Amino acid sequence: MEDPTLARRKTQLTSPKTLSASATSFCLPADEYVQFSVQAGQRFQVQAYISSTCDSNGWSPDNRVTRCGPTGVPGWYVNGSLGYPNAPIGMLIGAISPLDAGASLSQSEAATIFTNNVLLIGAHYDSVSPLDGFLYLTFNDTWSWSDNKGSIGVEVILF
Repeated sequence: MEDPTLARRKTQLTSPKTLSASATSFCLPADEYVQFSVQAGQRFQVQAYISSTCDSNGWSPDNRVTRCGPTGVPGWYVNGSLGYPNAPIGMLIGAISPLDAGASLSQSEAATIFTNNVLLIGAHYDSVSPLDGFLYLTFNDTWSWSDNKGSIGVEVILF
């Protein structure tokens, strides 16, 4: 049985900065995730950046010993991370899945959503959803996120 205290919290977008009817800007902490409803054939763009309004030092996978932006820590690949073997630790990754994780994402849900579905978002990503479901965005790391610190700015545009 999974320990529910290890579940990743969902970033609440109750007061994000809305840039237009289809664009949303927010801070994404390194120990949380966000999801957006998407439809098959719907185009989306993601821009991510280090932002002084979120955390001027960006993300950290190890209690602020190492810092990075949305492209992750160059050359640091860890077996068991959600984006392994293609995404470095700390990279903003995504996935599109029909599974609605709700308010928290368990380890088994994360494995179901991200295994064989990882999108290497990084600083910029532009694509079309292949199915009706949810676009997930999160920090690439191994399962225990308790040492993840900081946040980055993210803008999602749904067309």
